[in-house]
Amino acid sequence: MTVERYIRIMAALTAFAGFNLFQSGITGFCPPGILFKKLGVPEGGSACRSK
Repeated sequence: MTVERYIRIMAALTAFAGFNLFQSGITGFCPPGILFKKLGVPEGGSACRSK
């Protein structure tokens, strides 16, 4: 892969993370939080809580 391809992938991941934080702030629903909790990651912050 080329540098341009890596930059596009990184930008897409950054946009996805930003969108998730934005929508979880409005709705309180956070799919990554649910996924990480199921994987056994302990909750510690208030950025993305699952209900």
